[in-house]
Amino acid sequence: MDRVYKNREFVWRRGIYESKALKSGNSHIPVRNVMDSLNWYTEKLGAAKSYRDEKGKMAIINMASQSFFLLETPQRGKS
Repeated sequence: MDRVYKNREFVWRRGIYESKALKSGNSHIPVRNVMDSLNWYTEKLGAAKSYRDEKGKMAIINMASQSFFLLETPQRGKS
């Protein structure tokens, strides 16, 4: 028996969720230096730069149908 239950972006078929969403959300990545990290992600992993703030404290990259926020954060134990 093949029942289909539609619930927002997911379809339930034969005990398996099948996602119809193309983009599932975003993630925050803490970094020491936004510009260095932005360059690394774009050059090494092929990410596309979407946004960078004027102060250089935050950037957004897109990769694999996901948005990743690069947020500059202080090192642990330092202020």
